[in-house]
Amino acid sequence: MTRWSWRMSVLAGAVAVLTLAGGGGAAAYWSAQAQVEATAAAASTGLVQTVQSTPLTVTYSSSLRVAAGAVTVQNTGSRGAAYSLSLSAASATSAGLPGAITVAAAVVASAAACTTTATLSGAQTGTASSFTATGTVAAGASVVVCLQTSMTAADVTTYGGASASLSVRTGLEYAAADAWRVSGAAVTFTQQVAQSQFVPDGTAMTCNDNNGWNLDLWFTEATPTSGISYRFFLARESTPTTRVAYSPATDPNPWWTAVQVAPGNASLQSYLSSANGAMGNTWLFVERSTAGSGGPWTQIAYGKFRTATLAEGLRTWCGWQ
Repeated sequence: MTRWSWRMSVLAGAVAVLTLAGGGGAAAYWSAQAQVEATAAAASTGLVQTVQSTPLTVTYSSSLRVAAGAVTVQNTGSRGAAYSLSLSAASATSAGLPGAITVAAAVVASAAACTTTATLSGAQTGTASSFTATGTVAAGASVVVCLQTSMTAADVTTYGGASASLSVRTGLEYAAADAWRVSGAAVTFTQQVAQSQFVPDGTAMTCNDNNGWNLDLWFTEATPTSGISYRFFLARESTPTTRVAYSPATDPNPWWTAVQVAPGNASLQSYLSSANGAMGNTWLFVERSTAGSGGPWTQIAYGKFRTATLAEGLRTWCGWQ
């Protein structure tokens, strides 16, 4: 073999080695890439949500202050995912009401286990203003989340007559990218608060309205004696605890207990034009002190009358309409 021939043989062997090494490296890269692409292509996402909105559609009252409904999150995808359950207020007739509705959520064994008396182990809590609970769900599996909402007795009184429209929706995230996120449609329901029943202290007053020109509301003094003082307040029917002081034209005394309400009375006119006064159904409250004008005071009677403006001017009648 000549020197030239020997060199060519060495070069050919070297080329063959380099080609194999390059080919092997290229094949290994392709195989790994193909495996990733094949896995992505084979993966799927999917969500089925079921919201028991009917038991969450509730009217809170002094005797009903908790509601509960199950939310089922089914992962129909081919890999595990993180779930989210969000509750928010779409609207409210009183701005503070959503924040007064406490929310608790926890996974339970079944929808039947989600009741108003269920103890939610490891519950995530917040308010209906904006609430989100999170967890995980395996591929092809479901989780049942019990959603409890509640109000305190004090807040039921504060927000009597108000209502809020609340929305629930769930979502799944398979990876940190939009293509790997799915969400269900929002399910909306309404929660209301019953108007609190106001029960006044004392006894009901009798009334004579003199055909609307003026009226006398009478209360009973159990033990007429000197040294007794009285004071009087007016309030709208809807806000009996927000009161305005009232001065009748003639002060009642333990032996003559009529409280006069006349259309021309300056104190009545002042009440009607005040921020806490209004035409229409009105409360009259009587407070009593046996220790002079310094009190202490005890409410002993209440009356009801109404005002309206006719062609002849302001008129007052016994009772409400």
